Amino acid sequence: MSISISVDRLFQSFLDQGKIRREQLAIYLDEVAEDASLLAECWQQQLLDEVNHRHQSQEFLNKDGKLNIREKSYISNCNIGLISRLEFTYRDATIAFRGKLDKQFQDLFMGHLAELMLQRNKTKQAFDKIVSAANTLSLVSQNDNSVKIETLNDLVTALHKEAAALKVLARRYRTTN
Repeated sequence: MSISISVDRLFQSFLDQGKIRREQLAIYLDEVAEDASLLAECWQQQLLDEVNHRHQSQEFLNKDGKLNIREKSYISNCNIGLISRLEFTYRDATIAFRGKLDKQFQDLFMGHLAELMLQRNKTKQAFDKIVSAANTLSLVSQNDNSVKIETLNDLVTALHKEAAALKVLARRYRTTN
């Protein structure tokens, strides 16, 4: 018994495999963009919490007369999984993209991902300074607080911009491939 496959069917199978690979890569890019957006939202929420905390507790003493100490736990809940995935993606992307993306597109996507991670690290350092200052009772004037909030806002805005760039690039890939 011989098996025969027509040339047309073989060619169609080859085209179908290419479509499947492009769709898998599009999903990968979408997921990276979604993680970036979630990371920016996480820090946006932290910024709102910080603003609310400053408005609610102008003094370092709570109702019981005890020191109102801030803890560093704010970061771990929403940030660790996202940044870990994004960092791994950054290291793994050359394997995942392995000749499947235009070099210019890949460089642009990776550049925005790298900038997102850089801005995230700057944002984390800024929040860590606030927590450290509160924990060591470093009294900061109201003017310094507003500058810090503006700085935090600028950092969070930069996270949103990079997340948006990644989302646009993922969308561009879908429309051009």
